[in-house]
Amino acid sequence: MSREKLLAPFLSSLLRNSNVGSQGGARREYPGDARDDVRIATLRKMVESRVDPPAFVTKPMGQWYDYAPCIPPLHPRRRPTKTLAPPPRRAHELTRNLLPRMIRTDVDRKEAAEDPSGALDILRAIQKKAENVSDELLGMVWVFSQEGIFPEFTMLTSLDESGMLTYAKPRGGKTLAECVTTILPPGFLDADAFAPGRSALYSQAVAHRSTASKLTVTAMKKDKKENFKKTDYVFYENASSNAELLLVDGRSFITITYGGETDRGAGKRLKEKLDSDQLFGRHARAAAGVFINEQINDALDADGDGDDDGDDLADPDADGDDALLAKLIIAAKSEFTITNKIFTTKRFVAAAARIGGKPYGVLGRTLSDIEDDLEALIVVCTGSMIADGGTNVACLGCLPKKNQG
Repeated sequence: MSREKLLAPFLSSLLRNSNVGSQGGARREYPGDARDDVRIATLRKMVESRVDPPAFVTKPMGQWYDYAPCIPPLHPRRRPTKTLAPPPRRAHELTRNLLPRMIRTDVDRKEAAEDPSGALDILRAIQKKAENVSDELLGMVWVFSQEGIFPEFTMLTSLDESGMLTYAKPRGGKTLAECVTTILPPGFLDADAFAPGRSALYSQAVAHRSTASKLTVTAMKKDKKENFKKTDYVFYENASSNAELLLVDGRSFITITYGGETDRGAGKRLKEKLDSDQLFGRHARAAAGVFINEQINDALDADGDGDDDGDDLADPDADGDDALLAKLIIAAKSEFTITNKIFTTKRFVAAAARIGGKPYGVLGRTLSDIEDDLEALIVVCTGSMIADGGTNVACLGCLPKKNQG
């Protein structure tokens, strides 16, 4: 069996068989949509009791118009007569990163400083990593930070002593299982365990030995048809640098993460991406190829004709290619894995938007805009940006085909 023909079934079988780093009952406490049902019930109580976000969170953007400059006269050199009506006021362009305008009074600043959820600090930490994340997200951050609504979000956005996001940095471990547990904190479900088939926002990762990272990048560079993607080189540099950094720190394994959203179910989307020309798919296939080449090279040489003697195989009833594949999968489970975790579902986002989405509504934005910002939030908080060594686009809001500048 050739290496090329082996990759696809190898990855598919590994997805079905690898449960490295599973956190047991805590992840299976709420099957299906039950976890969302609990959250939505809590949100409904907030709505009924009129527990609204702080005023600075939902301040109507239209109020900014009062602070906008006047439209200049059509003929600046001509002095207007007293009979002319005063020029109409022009609103500031409603761009992103307008926290100074949202929090512009002493009352606003005091309210933000005393907010026990720390929504403002979290949003500032997010915007330090990605300036294109909108301030309108502040309302959603506040809702998610309330007690009992979204504990996974609270864990994911916990700030370290320097006020930075804990998980938005290179992460790994001394073992594969230890590495996998650093991808997301406890409490996030496997994609197939939570609302299978339902659309969701998710985080995915490829975890393997740090020493294999440079070999993986080298294998990806050989794929000439993809060399036109500028963001590839950003990923190559940062993924290799992170691996070296972790090795110096005594961590043998590295995790390369990706955050996204899908209308087709996170599990199905993962399988599609593994077969696609997207960076995540190319990286996973290259990493699998490196694993096969480096770890199982002797087995491939011995079984290159597709025959096997059946000795010391994972499945004594299998023969030939199936036996070799089974043997590779068992070996891979200690060296290489792909994870697919649910961040949250769109169903819950829609419910949360009833409270936290007022700024979006004032601007005429929709649930799709909220989903875009939440996807960006996952990318930032989990270190999934290419600039952090992940496999998302380098600049949030920019596709790889666009000018990253």
